This record gives sequence, C-alpha cells and structure tokens, in this order.
Amino acid sequence: MVSVYVARPAVALGEYRIPTSAVLEDIERAQCGRPGLVAALRIVRNLQVDTRYWSLPLEELRKPQDVAARNAWATAAVYRLGAQAAHGALDNAHLEPGEVDCVIPVHSSGVAMPGLGVHIAQELGLRADVLHVPVTQVGCTAGAWGLSLAAQLVTAMPGRRVLLVVAEALSNCYRPTEPGVIPAMYSGLFGDCGSAAMVTSDWRGPGLRIEDGWTHLLPQSSDCYWMELDAEGQRFASTPAALQAVSRCMPEMVQWLKGSALHDWPVWMAAHPGGPRIIQSQAEGLPEAPDLRHAWDSLREHGNPGGPAVLDVLRRIHDDPPPHGAPGLVCGFGPGFFGAAVRGTWRQQR
Repeated sequence: MVSVYVARPAVALGEYRIPTSAVLEDIERAQCGRPGLVAALRIVRNLQVDTRYWSLPLEELRKPQDVAARNAWATAAVYRLGAQAAHGALDNAHLEPGEVDCVIPVHSSGVAMPGLGVHIAQELGLRADVLHVPVTQVGCTAGAWGLSLAAQLVTAMPGRRVLLVVAEALSNCYRPTEPGVIPAMYSGLFGDCGSAAMVTSDWRGPGLRIEDGWTHLLPQSSDCYWMELDAEGQRFASTPAALQAVSRCMPEMVQWLKGSALHDWPVWMAAHPGGPRIIQSQAEGLPEAPDLRHAWDSLREHGNPGGPAVLDVLRRIHDDPPPHGAPGLVCGFGPGFFGAAVRGTWRQQR
C-alpha cells in the first residue's frame, strides 16, 4: 500500500488587513436610512470574524466597478497569492521547482485563460512536462477536494510529487450598497488568500498521512448557493436551503468514517471555517466532535477565503500538532452542494 503524505501547507494573505469595525461602518454609510440596515449590521457582527485580508484597500473596493475592471484585479490577486503560497509550499517540503511532477491549480474567483496553473509554472520555473490538472467551480470545497485528488494521483503513480495550489480573491464580491442580510453576510465574511501544499509518497516531515478520501454530492442541492455574474462582476447568492446543507451531508460522512474497522475515530479535524453555522454543523453532525479550535481561530483572523481556508486550518494544526499516530480529518463544503474529506493519521516521524 502506498503511503501518501501532506507536507506543511503555506498560506499567503491579501495585502490589506480589514477589521470588522471598518466593514460595519462602510455598510452603514452606504445604506444609511434604508430598511433592513439593522438586520444587515447584526448579521455581520454575528459572523465571529474580527479581521479579513483583502487585495484592495476598503476605500478602493467600495467604488463602483464594471465587470472587466473587477475581474482584472481579482485575477491578478489570485495569481499573486497562488504563486506566493506555492513558493512557500516548496520551501516547507524542501523541494526545488524542478522536482514537481504535477500541479493542481484551483480557483473560482476571476476568469482568465491561460489560468493559475500556467502562471505558477512560469513564476516558479516548473518543468515543461509537468502534468496540469486545472480546476474551477468547486469553491469552498477546494482544499479538501484537492487533497483527495492529489492523493489519488500519487497512489496511481507512487513517487509523483503533486503541488496543490488554491487561491481566491473573494473580496471582489464585496457589495456594501446592496441591501439585505445575504449580501451583508458575504460582504462581512469573505477574504482573500492563497494556500498550497505538496502531496507525495516521500516523507516530508511531520504532517498528515492520507489513508482514505470521501466526496458527496447532495441530491437536488444546486439551489443552496451559487456564484453568478451581475453588472459589477462575480457575486454569491444563496437560499435558506444553504443553512441546512452541511447538516444534510454529515450523516453520509459519519457512515464513511464508521465504514472501516481499520480506522479510529478522528480526534483532530481541519474543518472548513466557512462561518459559525458551518463549523457548528460539522461539530454537531459528528457523534464525537474532534478539536475544532483551529477552525474557529482561522475564521476569526481571516474570515472565509473559500477553498484555501481548510489548508490554513491544517497549517495551524502543524503549529500545534496532535500526538504521533492520532487519527484526523480534513473536510470542506461548497457549491453543488458538495462535500469532500480526507482522513488519516498524524505522523511526527515516518
């Protein structure tokens, strides 16, 4: 059996640290006197986000922009954050660019061709024969889904070194003038981030050894939440069905976790920090809830940057690791409605 290891992830953040107080002031300024303002401000306060990092300063981001302008800076931000994280991931794994055999570039924000993978290959100087597996449209599921795919690619060809890179500039969805609690929630929740990790069959230091993967598409769930295009660019929308979507996925995950006598129940978990309700639904859906404090810390400090977020949580677990051999879980949820996870054990040594 091939052992698959995940080296310590690297994380890159948007240049501008934006406190929640500034977001609240901006929404209040933009919607002064409008119905629903009190409810919008309340939902932003309840997100349990203290700060988030954006690729433009607030005073620039609040200005009206057309689709082309917003897409141009969002794509540039995705490229920049992805390349920074990729550099860090190679350093963490003690690898040179020429040793990468496959790259999985993932993003949903910004539309461009050629995409993130080509930019990373040129920025890092990857070999011309590197296998590219570009992915879009998986949203917040990307980190966990990407680890599962990378593990399958390594298992299929032992010795293959896979670089997973997930980057998003979700601040391009910021709409302070748009009324309603849903736009306010996304305006207060989202941040910009890039994260990356090397997945190999070579031992690269302490971290997760992946033993199994899981994916689940919730039936008849495409109306939970989605990304759409308006006159200013990309934006997220959702229905009340989104509130129950994670909870509806959890029984299937529990069945998977219980399905093998070879695995102990997870005692640590890199949970997707998509918002308080999402973290709580993951905890409540497990009969024995593992330690989720690193997900809460990531949400508080970075908000929800989408797909890169779960790799940020995994990075925090590296900094405060469980015991050698401790069983654990990495999971994410996103548009579809779609869940993905990998399970395994924490390895301090080979």
